[in-house]
Amino acid sequence: MSPLYYITSVTIALVLIFSADTVSDTYRAASQYETASERVDTKLKRALEWLSLGLYQGASKKVEKVQSLNEIAAYHQRRAEWSSWLLLGLSLAFLTLKSNRASRSGEAPVRGIALHLTGVSAIFLMVGVLAPMLTVVAQTELTLLGEVVFQYESRSIIGTARHLASGGNLLVALLLFIFSVLIPVAKLLLSFVALGGFEKRSKQLALKSIRFIGKWSMTDVFVVAILLAFLSTESKTFTDASLGPGLYFFAGYGLLSVIGGQVLIKVENGNDKNTR
Repeated sequence: MSPLYYITSVTIALVLIFSADTVSDTYRAASQYETASERVDTKLKRALEWLSLGLYQGASKKVEKVQSLNEIAAYHQRRAEWSSWLLLGLSLAFLTLKSNRASRSGEAPVRGIALHLTGVSAIFLMVGVLAPMLTVVAQTELTLLGEVVFQYESRSIIGTARHLASGGNLLVALLLFIFSVLIPVAKLLLSFVALGGFEKRSKQLALKSIRFIGKWSMTDVFVVAILLAFLSTESKTFTDASLGPGLYFFAGYGLLSVIGGQVLIKVENGNDKNTR
């Protein structure tokens, strides 16, 4: 059952990431038709359509293009939402089943639930760093032109780090990558070593490293707060902001990581008692 869960959940996670990215890219493309210059261009083309008695179809084609982009984005939005709920529900059901079995008795089941908590949190982390976390649309109402979009921002943690690096903010990009990607991945790998079939010395070294990394356990939360502030204040004026699946699954990773750490400590304490 465990291999089936992981194969299914990774597949759902990839579909979720692809769908969420497609939503962002499609809405970004559609927003290009909502700028002030494009609004003026559309009005001029509508006037030409009226003067040509419908022989010229420039404005109609633009409207059809925008409608097509919005329909594509809405389709992938629904698929991303369903994928999010399916991944969350499947993961909770899987962990509940494993925890019920682990609560019956024995050290091995406890070690197993710690291992599965680490595995599920790894999937959540993948979605958390690759899927969009926040979308901000800067727009206003202009006379004669109507609602005009000035800026559309929708980025994941990885996308934000790449954007910062390309903009010359290498130090900030590096810190963002280290604390929100590198350290969480390192902690997950060390947890697998501590819980896996490795030699005792390797497990002890992994546990010491996890304790050291635990001192930075709140840094990833701090990084996400900075990320949200960065995205929300990059535009001087905005009237619409929405959270993406990346934020929720990154938060889910953090929660599962804390629970997994507590179970790992329980396993470690059990091992210490057995060796005395």
